[in-house]
Amino acid sequence: MESLDQIKEHIDKLKKELKLLRSQFPMHSIPPAMIMQMDDLEDELLELKKELAKRTAE
Repeated sequence: MESLDQIKEHIDKLKKELKLLRSQFPMHSIPPAMIMQMDDLEDELLELKKELAKRTAE
């Protein structure tokens, strides 16, 4: 299980990865693989945010 600091670091890393991925999107016709990668990163980010909120509420 990750510590709170590790979760926060992981969240920051995912945000940077998402920002980089979005900056690489072409203007038109985004490849499905890029969309799936973005969805996966966003899902992981959401789960980490929920875990962080849960732990800070305890």
